[in-house]
Amino acid sequence: LILAALSAYLQAPGYLLWGDSFVKWELAKSISQHGLGYPYNELSFTNWHPTFPIVLMAVTLKISGGIFLFPAMQSALLSLGAYVVLRRVTPAYTALALTSILLLIPTNIIYSAIHMPEPLMTAFALILIGTLLHKEKLILKYEIYPFLIIVSILFITTAWIRPNFAICAPIIAFFAVTRSPYRLLLAIALLAMSISLLHTWDKLLNVNSQDVSVVSMAAEIVGLSKMTNGATCDNCLDFIGNTESARQNYRHEDAGYMLWGKDGGITPYKVALIENAPKIRKLWWDSVTSAPFEFIKMKTIKAYWIYLGNRPTATTGTPMTTNWTGVISEITRTEAACNCQVGPLRNQAAELATNIRFPALEEKPLLGLAICLALIVSSLALPSPSATAIRLLASTSILYYAGFLLNMQRVEFRYYYPSWMLMLLAVVIFLQCITST
Repeated sequence: LILAALSAYLQAPGYLLWGDSFVKWELAKSISQHGLGYPYNELSFTNWHPTFPIVLMAVTLKISGGIFLFPAMQSALLSLGAYVVLRRVTPAYTALALTSILLLIPTNIIYSAIHMPEPLMTAFALILIGTLLHKEKLILKYEIYPFLIIVSILFITTAWIRPNFAICAPIIAFFAVTRSPYRLLLAIALLAMSISLLHTWDKLLNVNSQDVSVVSMAAEIVGLSKMTNGATCDNCLDFIGNTESARQNYRHEDAGYMLWGKDGGITPYKVALIENAPKIRKLWWDSVTSAPFEFIKMKTIKAYWIYLGNRPTATTGTPMTTNWTGVISEITRTEAACNCQVGPLRNQAAELATNIRFPALEEKPLLGLAICLALIVSSLALPSPSATAIRLLASTSILYYAGFLLNMQRVEFRYYYPSWMLMLLAVVIFLQCITST
């Protein structure tokens, strides 16, 4: 916790990326003033971004009066999650030392203070995994049903931050209970609860106006249209933009060019409107069934980008005029947003993370996939606590990132970060186990 607080202070107020972070803080600022139930849709706010993290941002803003507390909380939760996992397989002091070393890796230093959902999701996922690893002790103390309630709450909370995590329900169920029939029932229950409760906070904030899951479907409609020279969809998306412009700006690895680029083609707020979602889903299905081979080819290309074409996420030096600050300098706009001065080592930390990276692991998730598979196989020869931890971490890492094969808007390291962190922890546990043995 001391290390997390120090990291947050030195990098204060963290890294506000592009316009996304500012839009979320604008909503958080309003929530801190008006609370839940206020008609935030009348203030032009939407649920384009997951709203549960924004509610947490609002709570920290209400408590502290500034945005510093949020990255501090996020860093503390990330530290706690890593410690809880490591504590299951190592003594307390060893777990503390390994947690400190992990958090001092430049990538983790930066990501612990980024105002984006991935590090926060990683923290909750680690706390959930740590809870599963301490299953016997918790069941002995609280019995099985309270334990399953805790697991369910942590799972739903993690999915609130990043809905992609819902795909990990089978893995969580497998490690939560021992009998196969109950595993299947729990997996179905977790998946059903995460889907049914997905828009809980959107409704509480009156911003449940968009279904962002169809954005990637619209991108795939455009992709198939481009691959078939308009045969699958000549102008079928003109009700949300300009299909021809979207075709010209389409890229398999990044839907942003057809959404946010100048004359991109698709209007972002229209494509995600709930009332447009059924029509887009039908158009997607019609496109896929009319050009199945092109669809398979497109998905193969996307898989290449997902596993071999990852790009780093810029943390500083992203000038942008915003409604909040009205300025373009990254440092100036950040200081204006938080009404504070940036931390004494913020820029140095960002530069350090840029220069000291693991390009092969960060930009080639296929290598991380291979490492996770190798760790799962190797765990067969390890003692139980370490073997279980490695299998749980590695399998969750694999399945979470594989979910982007189903729903991908952009290839970028920040989306891979949760899987990267889980893989890193699995490697640390493996090395610690074989050296101690």
